[in-house]
Amino acid sequence: MRIIRDGTAWANDRRDANAEIVVGVTREELAALCGGLNEALEAVEDWEFQTRVSISPESARALAREISRFLSETYFQE
Repeated sequence: MRIIRDGTAWANDRRDANAEIVVGVTREELAALCGGLNEALEAVEDWEFQTRVSISPESARALAREISRFLSETYFQE
């Protein structure tokens, strides 16, 4: 995940053009995604996680941590 802030020139950045999709979401939607990842991690056993969720449990934990950190860091900036 890459944080794109106001004024960041990302349109011509082709480093990750084939692997990256830019999506605009609200803070509430991002928090829901993080909550869903955490719920899936609680409900699904590690051995079957990738098959059922299409991401490894380690990657899901890392993504949830990154989203949580971003939400915490930007909470008072609005």
